[in-house]
Amino acid sequence: MPGRESAGFLHDDAPYLKIGPGPPLVMVPGLTPDHDVPSRWQRRLALAPARPLARDFTVYVINRKRGLQPGESMSDIAGHLASAIEHDLGQSVFLQGTSTGGSVALQLCCRPA
Repeated sequence: MPGRESAGFLHDDAPYLKIGPGPPLVMVPGLTPDHDVPSRWQRRLALAPARPLARDFTVYVINRKRGLQPGESMSDIAGHLASAIEHDLGQSVFLQGTSTGGSVALQLCCRPA
């Protein structure tokens, strides 16, 4: 059973949705028009691919942080995400990226420890 949903901001102002028990799985979506926690239909859409995985994982759907500066790269975005994961989750995570989020996920998994 997926369990309760929660939402908010991780370290460095990274918006997230969270659902499910188990080890952490971070899902990085493609670009969205907002750097905020999705609500209403956008929330349902963001959680749709997470729900089946939430039976076995605590799924975090994490968007890019608020306040990105012009010229920040995918590597910079991955660095912000790495900081949020280290600060708030404090452990290794499973990682899944969709569309542009896949580029961020590749940058994240290739970062030196």
